[in-house]
Amino acid sequence: MDVFIGTPPRHFSLILDTGSDLNWLQCAPCRDCFPQRGPLYDPNLSSTYRNLTCRDHSCALVSPPPPDDDDTSPSPCGRDDDHDRTCQYFYWYGDQSNTTGDLAAEAFTVNLTAGNSHLQVDGVVFGAATGTAACSAGPPGCWASAGARCRSPRSCAPSTATTPSPTASSTGTATSS
Repeated sequence: MDVFIGTPPRHFSLILDTGSDLNWLQCAPCRDCFPQRGPLYDPNLSSTYRNLTCRDHSCALVSPPPPDDDDTSPSPCGRDDDHDRTCQYFYWYGDQSNTTGDLAAEAFTVNLTAGNSHLQVDGVVFGAATGTAACSAGPPGCWASAGARCRSPRSCAPSTATTPSPTASSTGTATSS
């Protein structure tokens, strides 16, 4: 699924996963990243990127990373004085793979299936990690942020029949896993 992320919008290809509820993509700087086509997302190049803190309600919807074997300190967001720390997440998949990183919010833009219009959704919660477009109905993923503009996750899927405009729209083929 092709999307434009950030301001100014930059093109990224994501996998459309109807069983996940967390959007994530590999972000610079990145440790232990897997090889991918195209660039890593660089939050420093976007004026609309923001890290979410432990105070943000979306942080309560994700699991924190497990402590390292040699780390005896509590995980972030575990104490009352951690409210201003960046919210970190750890997400397991059924095949025992995982993603971990910082929870963030950003502007995502996709083509709509009807006509040649596009939808920009500001404040989409995603994992700035080591790229999946989550499309289950629940928060924090998919386009739950779109509210009434998006009746169902599938109504926000990109169309393969439209052409991207020179502004922030995209087109692509959705892949389900």
